[in-house]
Amino acid sequence: MDSIVNYFCIFSMLGINVVGVREIAKAKQDKNELNSCFSSIFTINTILTSIALLVYIICSYSIPKLHDHIELMWIGAIKLCFNYLLVEWLFKGLEEFKFITSRTLIIKTIYVVSVFIFVKNPSDYGLFFFLTSMNIALNAVVNCLYARRYISIVLNKIDFKRYLSPIFILGIYAILTNMYTTFNVAFLGFQTDETEVGYYSTAYKIFAISLSIFSALTGVMLPRMSSLIAENRVEEYKALLNKTTDFLLAISLPAIIFVIFYAADIILVISGKGYEGAIVPLQIMIPLLFIIGYEQILVIQGLMPLKKDNSILVNSIVGAVVSVVCNLAIVPILKCSGSAIVWLISELSVLLIAQFFMKKYMDIAFPIKKVVLNVLYMTPLALILYLIRCIPLNYVIDMVLAIVMTGGYVMILQLCIIKNPSLMQVYRQAVNKLRH
Repeated sequence: MDSIVNYFCIFSMLGINVVGVREIAKAKQDKNELNSCFSSIFTINTILTSIALLVYIICSYSIPKLHDHIELMWIGAIKLCFNYLLVEWLFKGLEEFKFITSRTLIIKTIYVVSVFIFVKNPSDYGLFFFLTSMNIALNAVVNCLYARRYISIVLNKIDFKRYLSPIFILGIYAILTNMYTTFNVAFLGFQTDETEVGYYSTAYKIFAISLSIFSALTGVMLPRMSSLIAENRVEEYKALLNKTTDFLLAISLPAIIFVIFYAADIILVISGKGYEGAIVPLQIMIPLLFIIGYEQILVIQGLMPLKKDNSILVNSIVGAVVSVVCNLAIVPILKCSGSAIVWLISELSVLLIAQFFMKKYMDIAFPIKKVVLNVLYMTPLALILYLIRCIPLNYVIDMVLAIVMTGGYVMILQLCIIKNPSLMQVYRQAVNKLRH
């Protein structure tokens, strides 16, 4: 049921999470402009959510499979309503990340404790869903109360025309992106069986944990990039893109090499025995850590602040078309490994189109020399991990030793040889905090 509610949430938000962050970041220096911007986007969001809620209720009563779980559907309606009241885009645009982190930590702790206290049996799934929805509701209430410090709703300054087009364009982008990442699972299930879907889903979930770390960084950077573009500080904008790329290379390449060698152990530790079929799909997926990471730099930090929304829409259309065509050609033959290959090809096609647009608009080319150099730097690490793999050790000890060696190698490489400025700054800050 939660996945169904999430689809309605996507339609109720469309591109508001992106447009809201971008426009609030531009307007935050002018109180009147900020109020007008927030009021316009929030009103559009209210209308979209009302439409989504109406359709949601109609579907809940008209579709038999949904009506059979009508209590859960009403709980989901709570999540749908409060999801739009989160107005998280306001705080991200204002760069109030300290508030976001503190609030999330406190409420998430309350949520986890509540789950442990009240959810005892598999039959308590309704209560679990209710607690999940109330987690969203509590966040929304706190956000709404805190938002009053910064904004006021001014109905006489609402400007639909200015924001409707980008909201719908980026909304289609969000829907298509969700489509070509989730269509793989649906098509795989249609072509094969639940076992193959289980293998693919296991590999995907493990990969998603790794990707979420960098995705959080790109989301945080959007308001800063939007502010730089609004102030015409193009050189600073390019420098920040370059720093983010350096950071991506520093964390993604070692992670890719580590997972390729230790995919079997990772699957065993996280999912247990019986999921060996997920090893190859995970090894195929893991290069996406760099591909999607760099794609997010180009799209979220590059094209979105530049307001090249039509170009972003072209990206998502290309990804969706490539995904459908490749699924039809590859998945019936290679099954879950084929789904992983399709995802890899789809994201690579999106990256190439995004790179074309960034070269066109900002003369920013793919950093081929930097990538090749970093790959060469990773060659000794690959050899080290291969040698550790050859030692007959318990798989847990083997993996822990490999993690320590990988971390140590990356630290020495980045701080002493490459001398990555961003990581060196983080290292100095950490050392200073420990000293004081």
